[in-house]
Amino acid sequence: MKSLLCIFLFLFSYGLKAQNEKIPITKESKPSTEEVFRIAEEMPEFPGGEVGLQKFYHENSTHPIVEKDRKAAVVYYEIIIDEEGNATKFRILRGQSEALNQITEELVSKMPKWKPGKQNGKPVKVIKAFEVRYATLD
Repeated sequence: MKSLLCIFLFLFSYGLKAQNEKIPITKESKPSTEEVFRIAEEMPEFPGGEVGLQKFYHENSTHPIVEKDRKAAVVYYEIIIDEEGNATKFRILRGQSEALNQITEELVSKMPKWKPGKQNGKPVKVIKAFEVRYATLD
């Protein structure tokens, strides 16, 4: 019983000490040039928005694209949209066949410039994940 009381007192006194520690607070964070955001105040936007991106997929893919309500072979990928709006650092997150993964990479390489993301009013790099839904042969 005494050991439980000692442990309780130790933890209680440690908690009081932690409450008195001062944590520095910064009013404005300034993004470094190497920082990549997952969420920015203004997210990057493809020309024409989501509708424009789907239209781009349909017009530029060498393999048929299908809508969400249809059976599909889905390739998940991510890119970094840099401060100038370029799609960079392509990476497959979950692929399908080597051929569909390659088609996806070629598709991304054809993308026009995006409207870049912004943090504190300044363009920043933002990483985004996407999916492309390819028609299956079934």
